[in-house]
Amino acid sequence: MPLRQKHNAIFCLCKTICITISIHSSVTALAFSPCLCLFWTLNVKGAGFMKLFIFDMGGVVTSNVACIPEMAASLGIGVDAFFRGTLADPSDIRTSPYNTGDIAELMKGTISPGTFWTRFNARTGLAVQEDLWAAFFRPEPDEGTYAVIAALRSNGWRVVCGTNTMHAHYESHLACKHYACFDAVYASHRMGVIKPDPAFWHCILDAESCEPNEAFFTDDDAGNVRAAGELGLRAQLFVDSSTLAASLGEWTGKRRV
Repeated sequence: MPLRQKHNAIFCLCKTICITISIHSSVTALAFSPCLCLFWTLNVKGAGFMKLFIFDMGGVVTSNVACIPEMAASLGIGVDAFFRGTLADPSDIRTSPYNTGDIAELMKGTISPGTFWTRFNARTGLAVQEDLWAAFFRPEPDEGTYAVIAALRSNGWRVVCGTNTMHAHYESHLACKHYACFDAVYASHRMGVIKPDPAFWHCILDAESCEPNEAFFTDDDAGNVRAAGELGLRAQLFVDSSTLAASLGEWTGKRRV
């Protein structure tokens, strides 16, 4: 029986016992219910219980996703100059340059690729004619992470993708069937919000009818992991698929995937 079904079975048994005891003896119910609640807390709602697993996409499920260095080189400019052309400040250590300026707006879906490049050209004096976000995006699947996701789902857990992305990259992943491993995909450009804004996770949790402490989240960005943890999610910085597999062994049913 999948692990989640076992937890659900325990929950149903607990409810049945509580109802039965309450009917036959209110005194016994008062004495026994706290013990039953403790059993439920430790065995189902405690450290071993998760309702939802949220995975970042680029850098976790797929690699080779950082295309700005190649894009900048093709234009004959440096990476910092590219970011400044998007109204991002690469020297600001308080936030990622991806999370400000026009890149952020592109990932929120508030501007189109055409608008992005029109603004970029006006600021840099360049004349970009095609969507370089699409031309230079060549993601590769991380088979180890795919195996972790498959193991979770085979045990009955719901696994979704929570990703900061843009139209070109989203369509590329769709075409390559990279999202097929998930039960659902929550893409920033369709949600109108990006990580690390708390609203990003609230959108997912609300849609999934899930409390923060019932969700696991992994991302290769430390700022995103920290923000998710502050909301109450069990958040883990992604290092590699082997480390992730070991930490999720309780739910995959295996020490290694």
